[in-house]
Order: sequence, then structure tokens, then C-alpha cells
Amino acid sequence: MYFGRYSINGGQESIYVQPQIFQDGFTGNWILKVHDELIGYWPKELFTHLNDGASLLRFGGNTFPSSDGISPPMGNGCFPDLPESSNFLFVKAKDSNYQTVEIEDEKTRRYVDAYQCYRLYYGGYAESTGVHFNYGGPGGNCGI
Repeated sequence: MYFGRYSINGGQESIYVQPQIFQDGFTGNWILKVHDELIGYWPKELFTHLNDGASLLRFGGNTFPSSDGISPPMGNGCFPDLPESSNFLFVKAKDSNYQTVEIEDEKTRRYVDAYQCYRLYYGGYAESTGVHFNYGGPGGNCGI
């Protein structure tokens, strides 16, 4: 999928993407939708351990250092303590009955392995943003 517009730090406009990944109740395949557009799917045969759905959700990101050991920025390069950092808003899941449910705060765990380069802020639930988290960082010599 091509995104013709994008957010710029300090700019006037923020661009939002609404991805959804879910298991189709009829085929068992895993579907990727962005906004209301079907992008594609992963055949259920690739994920036999998920034939009856998932018991755990993970949101994460990876960066890989270049040959000189420098890791690239993550998100938009801002640490999540800035309001303009990259974020996920209105994070939800579907239960075994395909009903949309909120993520439960007490069941979340946060992990960052290179705090000097990347960070995570989990904001929990707020009426204006739903369950949300901010992430990112400038990268650099992260030592991993």
C-alpha cells in the first residue's frame, strides 16, 4: 500500500493509519486491512498454532544496525515523552466470538532493550484516545 501523504515533525498535519489484523471466521486465514481496504492475507497453514485464534497479542518493532553499528530511528525519531511522537491509538482486540474488546491494563507488559536509543510509553485507556501507547527514538550507537 502506498501512502501519498505523511506527517512531518513540527508540521500542521498528522496522518493516521487504521490497520486491522484478524482471523477470518470462515476460512481461518489471517487478514490485513488498512482503513477499509483489504490488503491481503496470510494462509492459516502458515500459522497452525493459531488455528483456534491467538492467546497473546504483541505490538513491537525492530531496527537493525548498519555495518558501522549505527541503528536507525524508530517511529518518527522522537522519544515518546514528546506529544508529536509516533503512537498507536484506540488499540483493541477481538475475542473468540469476534467481538471487539478493550486491551486490559493489568495484562500488559512493556519491554525496551535499548533504552538509550528507543523508548515506550504506555498510556492505558483514555476517553479521547482509547488504549494507547507512544514509541520511538533517534537510534544511534545502541550497543546491541
